[in-house]
Amino acid sequence: MKNGSGKTILVVDSDHETRVELRRILEAEGHFVISATNGADGLAMLDKITLPSLVMVASRMPIMTGAEFIDHLKKVSHFSQVP
Repeated sequence: MKNGSGKTILVVDSDHETRVELRRILEAEGHFVISATNGADGLAMLDKITLPSLVMVASRMPIMTGAEFIDHLKKVSHFSQVP
């Protein structure tokens, strides 16, 4: 694990293996990773955590797609600047 200024990253993907692999890679780089299984869970997670430095979201997911998730983020001013 690298030392330094690790960022909080939210990973939203319905595929378990993808979430696990992204967590492994990002944590090895010193980041704090939070994950959600779909867009709706991702939005709920955002209410419980500090503002993430980055959100990684899959395009195809059940319940709420990645595009729908991003549309919701854009409507909330403090999330609209999160890459």
